[in-house]
Amino acid sequence: MRPLALLPVTIALAGAAFAAFVATAQPKIILYETDDCTPDENWISGLQAEGFDVRRELVADTNGLQDTLRVPTGLRDCRVAQVAGYSLIGSIPASDTIHLLRKKPGDVIALALDPDGQGIVALHHDGSVERNPAQSQQP
Repeated sequence: MRPLALLPVTIALAGAAFAAFVATAQPKIILYETDDCTPDENWISGLQAEGFDVRRELVADTNGLQDTLRVPTGLRDCRVAQVAGYSLIGSIPASDTIHLLRKKPGDVIALALDPDGQGIVALHHDGSVERNPAQSQQP
């Protein structure tokens, strides 16, 4: 058998191995918290149980980041996380985070907790806010 005849098989196997590696890699979440923010260990444990690699960073203030994201005052929190190009404002449930990462909506920049206790809101690039877009709010 000629070595070139094995080239397509070798490329296919390498591609399959790479795809398997990417599929099992843990998503990394960078969590920015202020020192006066009450730790939410249950939220962090829930994210870790779903396979997220949570890295905590203590910061003096999260307002600068939230200003950049144009987070309305009523939706701001002392904890802001970033994962795969999206931001999480507050303790967004792991199920909603997973749903966001699977759907990958191009117009959404962040999820935040609804201050009215009605679930999750999505923040869009244009500054608009969409109520209850997340999976946990659906029957």
